[in-house]
Amino acid sequence: MAVYLYLQLFVSFTTWVLFMIFNYIYNVIRRLYWRYTGVHQQVIANKKPENYNRAAHVKKILFRRIIEGYIKYPESSFLTVHEGFVNPERIMQDDCSLYAITPTEAIFVQVKNRPDELFLYDFLWMGQFLAADKLITIPLNHFNKLAEEMEDEGSKIIFLHNQARCGGTLVTALFKETGRCVCLNEPTCISTICNHIFVEYTWHGAKARRMFKNTIRMLCKPYSGLGKSVMAYVIKPLFLDILIIEMAQEVFPEAIQFFIYRDPIEIAISIRRIGQLINTLKLLVYLPNISSIIHIIGSVLGAQNKEYRGWTCVMHPEFEIGYRGATYTVFYYLEALKRGINIHGVRYEDLITHEANIIKNIFQVCQCLDSFTEKAKAAMGKDSQANSSVSREKVRDALRNPVELPPGFMDVARAMSEEYGIPGPDVYQDKTFRLSNSLEP
Repeated sequence: MAVYLYLQLFVSFTTWVLFMIFNYIYNVIRRLYWRYTGVHQQVIANKKPENYNRAAHVKKILFRRIIEGYIKYPESSFLTVHEGFVNPERIMQDDCSLYAITPTEAIFVQVKNRPDELFLYDFLWMGQFLAADKLITIPLNHFNKLAEEMEDEGSKIIFLHNQARCGGTLVTALFKETGRCVCLNEPTCISTICNHIFVEYTWHGAKARRMFKNTIRMLCKPYSGLGKSVMAYVIKPLFLDILIIEMAQEVFPEAIQFFIYRDPIEIAISIRRIGQLINTLKLLVYLPNISSIIHIIGSVLGAQNKEYRGWTCVMHPEFEIGYRGATYTVFYYLEALKRGINIHGVRYEDLITHEANIIKNIFQVCQCLDSFTEKAKAAMGKDSQANSSVSREKVRDALRNPVELPPGFMDVARAMSEEYGIPGPDVYQDKTFRLSNSLEP
């Protein structure tokens, strides 16, 4: 079994690296060819306002490759060829959706078959990656113009901030079960806009708010093929994107925000269990020597609290990923409350043990959806991640294997929580404990 896992990991990473190298070389050659044929010059010219009618660049996808769990960067996962230029309003059709934002352009994917194919997957990024037939890129000035001319349908926007492995996808499934919500689970465009605003500082102030607003508006564009009128767009960002909490309220003051959380020790254990299913986590679980070297170098280069960071990273890096991610998100949630952000906490353990009351309270906060409470309960008996690599069926074997915390890890966890100034792991043993402003069962 171990030999098979090592082989699978080697093949997966090797093919991905080879694809990335080939794609880089291909893009260099393609760029030269586009200069020769005039495509490159047209792409540059399309940024001018007078060229709006042909500003959208359509590229046919020939091949794709990805490492699941890796933070996907827009076009590097696709090998494409030039197809033509069209009116940017082409992306308003149901078969197109916003995929990513770069410092210069917005990237949309166009599906080939059913327009609703994107929503057949539990995660939007997965549906976009697997179902995409073409990429359509639009200069940001035209993207902003199109987004700001869009009519506001009056549908609510709901943000489900979360921790990894905390039940966030389950809560998303509650809304999806109503049949009146468009659920956008872990959209890549949120991750890219978050990175540009809060990590790389590509945009500041009013420009950052404008880009964020237009990204959300275009992500939540109307989908006529969904049938019944849409009452809410439910966005569940990746847990790292919790940085958007404050800007989300500033730009969309009527939006509703939740934070789904769980006992952080259980999150760390869950990350360890699924480590054998997701390729980037396999690297940490099955190749500890390599990951140890990486983290040791990180500590030497200035990581805080080296005395315990080095210990946990070297011995059990996947546990730190789970626990540190949990403490990171709790810290930002509590800080948001201190700054007066209107956001409600939902403890996963409450949802499991008091499902009727918690679901009712969630939908009462949303107001327009409170009449769908009973219908939403049906999601509790389903696998909310059925169409993913961490479906209930696929993790069944991993759940059978007991996971024990490494010796001394509780002390490490307490030190991490103290670093962030948040409640430590012991308080979660009290099933009545809840973070501030959490929904009561």
